[in-house]
Amino acid sequence: MFARDRHQCQVPGCRSTNIDIHHLRARALGGTHDEWNLITLCEAHHLAIHRGTLVATGRAPNVTFTFVAANRFAIESRVVDTKRELERRGVARLVASAAVNAVRTHVGAQPLSSEEWLTLALARCAVPGA
Repeated sequence: MFARDRHQCQVPGCRSTNIDIHHLRARALGGTHDEWNLITLCEAHHLAIHRGTLVATGRAPNVTFTFVAANRFAIESRVVDTKRELERRGVARLVASAAVNAVRTHVGAQPLSSEEWLTLALARCAVPGA
């Protein structure tokens, strides 16, 4: 993967070699460590993806990047709905809030469905060793 990506950020025009590895499909949503699901990004572009202001689509090495304005209403709706569903399932309010905040930090404004938000939040509520 590093050789394929020339040890630099894959966003067109960016040539940073201070790189992170990004999963195109999150592991918690069934993404794998297969090369088609991994790309190298500089820290700034990696953070932009997690904020939702940069969207990466496709399979490596054929990835398309689109800059978008974050839709705060959609994000806040997902936050409220996901917390409500976690609590309905018996997750303590503080645990639900922490899980949803972790999901928000990880996915930013990516256009994920309610089910995907819930899947990611439930993974953060799991008790180790249970």
